[in-house]
Amino acid sequence: MTLRPALLALLLAACLAPARAAVFVIGLDGADPGVTGALVKAGRLPNLAALMKDGVTGRLDTLSPLPLSSPSIWTSVATGAGEAKHGITGFVKPGGAWFRSGDRRAPALWNMASARGKSVAAAGWLLTYPAEPVNGVMVSNNYFMAIGTHSAVYPPALSLTTPRAFAFESGAGPALAARLAGVPLPALFPFMPPLGTYDSPDFREHYLLEKLGDYALADEGWARVGEELLERGAYDLFLAYLPGTDRVSHLAWGAYEAGKSGGKVPFAGLVPAYYAYTDALLGRLLARAGKEDTVIVLSDHGFKLREGAAPLTVVSGDHRPGGLFVAKGPELKKGARLAGPLLDRDVAPTVLYLLGLPAARTMDGKLAADIFREGALKARPQEFTDSYPAAAPQGNGENLPFTPQELERLRLSGYLQ
Repeated sequence: MTLRPALLALLLAACLAPARAAVFVIGLDGADPGVTGALVKAGRLPNLAALMKDGVTGRLDTLSPLPLSSPSIWTSVATGAGEAKHGITGFVKPGGAWFRSGDRRAPALWNMASARGKSVAAAGWLLTYPAEPVNGVMVSNNYFMAIGTHSAVYPPALSLTTPRAFAFESGAGPALAARLAGVPLPALFPFMPPLGTYDSPDFREHYLLEKLGDYALADEGWARVGEELLERGAYDLFLAYLPGTDRVSHLAWGAYEAGKSGGKVPFAGLVPAYYAYTDALLGRLLARAGKEDTVIVLSDHGFKLREGAAPLTVVSGDHRPGGLFVAKGPELKKGARLAGPLLDRDVAPTVLYLLGLPAARTMDGKLAADIFREGALKARPQEFTDSYPAAAPQGNGENLPFTPQELERLRLSGYLQ
């Protein structure tokens, strides 16, 4: 039996065709560019250091109003739209309910990529509850938050080996908190009040250690979810979000600043230790990226000392403008530092270009042309479309009550008065 020439040519083309390249977008909430740079130089962030060496590094700015709101910025990253257009101003609506995915007034990257036939996997991105229909899989940011709710994943039948009660079932919180805080485990036990107790006389010391294990386990859970999604299949677009750097910085920034000036303050090394912990989680996700894939790691803002805060003030860190942007890929500059900042709204049109998709003329953002190698954009000019279909309203989720822990965290972080 002989193959016809046309069929033989098709088979040879399939064998010689390059593997499908993917785009990874990984958000590290609140990762401060200054801290990151210092720890890279000190050799404590090997995974970010490798990205910077082989890619392009810059600053991510926002036009969102002050005080800076993480949900607003991350939604601008995902949509290419400013706050006035996408409508997400924070975690909580003026009327007092949670913002949900259906409140977003602009399509996000997972909607746009899906509409053009690209496959998508998203893990934990802010305000993706209820989980949205995508050409792939979505695990909403609510997956670990309220474990009795439905609509936390798409497709609805998606079953993960990492359970929704992972943080409670693992029992590893105290040991992980002790390791990150640099204290022996037995010394930690007196600082672990019952969950939900916020009126302890030793509240300042209790609160940080009580929450540290919770935050670290949440990030570990999201890393496991991301790994599992990537092990199950290949996707054109992978998005993941790790919130712990922000949460720990809110609690320990005062101690970190005091430690830099030479003072012997409890928890002075916690912020750097948590950055190193996050870098290790990042490395596990990046181990699934191929050589021809493009990786973008970014943060929404940096940190500063909160006005009037002392080293052990309950919340001593506050948002400051300027996040991290690092990208590596075959079309991007290598070992370069950008002279000027990118805007959060520029990320979405840039990701669409990397996926081979057009940007929408309705977007506020533009292609981040300065990150590309010389001649790359001439060889493959950017394309445009009038708009992408609006995201379908998501009304199948539950109206979630605020837990005491969530209310306390939002108040202490400045999102609620």
